[in-house]
Amino acid sequence: MADRSRATSAGGRADPACLSRGSGRPACRSGPRRSLRRLHGDFTSWNLLYDGGALSGVLDFEACHHNDLVADFALSWRGDHDEVLRGYDSVRPLSEAEWHLVWPTYWAWLFLGVREMLAAHYSRPGGVTKPADLEWQVRHLLKDSDLLRARLGGKRVDGA
Repeated sequence: MADRSRATSAGGRADPACLSRGSGRPACRSGPRRSLRRLHGDFTSWNLLYDGGALSGVLDFEACHHNDLVADFALSWRGDHDEVLRGYDSVRPLSEAEWHLVWPTYWAWLFLGVREMLAAHYSRPGGVTKPADLEWQVRHLLKDSDLLRARLGGKRVDGA
C-alpha cells in the first residue's frame, strides 16, 4: 500500500523520490519491504504472439515500469480469469500478501484507466456534450472470483 505522506508532496503532486523510475507511478510502500521488478505493464492476450500454439513473442513495451509482480498479472486477470492466477501460481507460487493484493491492484489499474479516460473526455475541443460512459469500468469493478474468495477466507478485500 502506498505511503501517502511520503508519496505526495505539497499540492498533492507525486513526490519524485517515490515514483517508479520512468513510469510516474507511485512506488513507495509501507509495511514489509518487497522487491520491485521490471514489468511489462500491459501483459494481456492481445500483446502475445503465438506460433503453432507456443508463445513466440510479446508486444507493446511502452508501459514498462518497476512494481510488484502482482501488478502485471492482476491486469491480465481482468477480475475473473482465474486461470491466469492459477497458471502464475503454478510457476511461481504467490505469497499470502500477493494473494491479498490481486483485487486492490486490479482496481488500481482500473482507476488509472478511468483517470486517463476522464481527462481525455473532458478536455475535448469544443467542450463536452454528454457524460463519460464508465459502464465497462463499473462492471469490471464488480467482478468476483471464486478462487480469490477461497484464498481470502470467503471475502473480498473490501469485505463484500
